[in-house]
Amino acid sequence: MTSLSISPKIPEGILTQGQGEYVVFQIAPDGTRKTIDPPLFSRCYEIFSEHTPAKLLAKGLLSEAHERYKQVVSKVQELQPSLQLFFVPKTFYELIAIHKLIREDLKHNALCPKQMYLAGLIRNRLMLNHPSYSRNCLHCPPLETDKSSAPSEFIGTAYRINNSLIKKASESPLGFTFSELLAHTDKEIEFLEKFSSSPTSKNEESIKEIFNNSAISSLTTGPTSIFLPNEKAQYSLTFDTPHPTTVIRKSLELDCSEIGAHSIILYRGGNLSKDLTLSSHSTSFGTSLFAGIVYDSGATAFCHMCEKETEEERDAYAIFLPFEEALHSAMYIPTGNTVEQLFSRGEFFHPRTKICKKADMPSSLTTVKGISWSAVDTDSELFKYIIPHLLTELSEEELSIQLRRAKERTILLETILPS
Repeated sequence: MTSLSISPKIPEGILTQGQGEYVVFQIAPDGTRKTIDPPLFSRCYEIFSEHTPAKLLAKGLLSEAHERYKQVVSKVQELQPSLQLFFVPKTFYELIAIHKLIREDLKHNALCPKQMYLAGLIRNRLMLNHPSYSRNCLHCPPLETDKSSAPSEFIGTAYRINNSLIKKASESPLGFTFSELLAHTDKEIEFLEKFSSSPTSKNEESIKEIFNNSAISSLTTGPTSIFLPNEKAQYSLTFDTPHPTTVIRKSLELDCSEIGAHSIILYRGGNLSKDLTLSSHSTSFGTSLFAGIVYDSGATAFCHMCEKETEEERDAYAIFLPFEEALHSAMYIPTGNTVEQLFSRGEFFHPRTKICKKADMPSSLTTVKGISWSAVDTDSELFKYIIPHLLTELSEEELSIQLRRAKERTILLETILPS
């Protein structure tokens, strides 16, 4: 097993590639950055979405995955030569989105009604037209399929995050160094620490009003619900131990490392001594720490890594799959970008180890460990729709070999002892 007692090698200077996204902008005549207009960003977003490492590997474009920065710059500048890009690691990108979502709720002293509607807590869509519910929010509809075309809401949300990150970049127009990213990330951790602590800070009244004005006890997903001190929530994340900070900082290191530039990295909160030992067990992972946190927190790696209560020792860890291995991996790897992953729920957005295809499919899948099929009729179209991406033609012996190889590429982020 690999250990993070020695930090992964991180390139010096401005970072251009790793686990993460690209921010697009223009340089104004006075040398400052300026945002681009939404229609042009929409075209750039399409390029970014087609050039996630997983999407390139799904198309068999190995060399393009290794040279993703050059590929993206070339494509974007074909649209307009004056466009510039810089790289943002996935962990920091997600923290910025989470911060904006929480700030939005604090500003309105209530959970976003659009999120509550999309989560099923507001039944009447017409209520969203009421003036008290009017909000120019970041929330996108939950993405529940493997379709590659994103609705316009995802592009709008990505545009706003893109423009926020333009303001945070260093004075160099080229982007961030790792030390700058670490400093920015620590500020985001500090924000979550204050927000998730017992409400004694100056935003105490806002927090109390969120409890009073929303169905907070019923909504068990979403950043505001997850990080608010809430005994009724399914997951309650706090920073009263060093574990969450350690996990986030080490995840950032992986994003920015040479490993991150040439591998797919998957995250899990589980038990390393038991995980990835059975070819008949489909083990789930996250493509990042916070994928799924808006609508499917129960499938979010960070929640399983750092939830406050634990009855047994739990490992927060990552697995890295070099592009050459990921190309023919025994893992199902989603291809969506960071924004799509944040707002996804269901089976398609999180990676899983595959299972061997058998002659009596699909009925045999009712006994597969690691997947709950209790609510799914095995003869239904839904069942047949969500199954194929988990099947592999590998034999059980070949699959077991691949799982052992994947386990050898485990990086332990933190071990959380029983509380």
